[in-house]
Amino acid sequence: MFRLNAIRISLLGLLGGLVWGLPGTVAAEALRPVPICDLAEIETDNSTGVFICVGEMVAERDIAFFTADLLDTYKILKNDERNLTRLFLRCDRSWGATAYALALQAASRIPMDVVLMVYDEAGRDWERTAIRMGLLYPADCRPSYTFGVYLNRQESVWCKRLEVPLRWRRMFLGR
Repeated sequence: MFRLNAIRISLLGLLGGLVWGLPGTVAAEALRPVPICDLAEIETDNSTGVFICVGEMVAERDIAFFTADLLDTYKILKNDERNLTRLFLRCDRSWGATAYALALQAASRIPMDVVLMVYDEAGRDWERTAIRMGLLYPADCRPSYTFGVYLNRQESVWCKRLEVPLRWRRMFLGR
């Protein structure tokens, strides 16, 4: 009897592990990154959209690097992945938008809850959120100095990460 119950429990555990790990299930879909943006579809003067799209590309390529970089850079996360995951879900499951929200909070030094409330008030548009917070100049959507420092630092790290396969391809394949 004991052996039969142990087999049933192990089969239920195996079945549960399969269900939770299958693509298309609720658990697997909750942390799946949003598909890569197409940079050609984004207007060239929309720097916010480009930043978010590049963030999506880096996260799609190497999520471990992306999350580790965000956890190391932004102290508000307190180096806790759960905080990052909550923010990711709150930012419509967009890693690029998550990084943008973190940069907004770091540059403005206001609580993340307030940043997210301004985001909701701005119609869930990150560019309008940054303008309302005074971190983007409304005339030309150029970032303020401190906000620009955070964005430039993030983009330089991302560009290095995206450039590695291109350099390897050029070096070894001649393409």
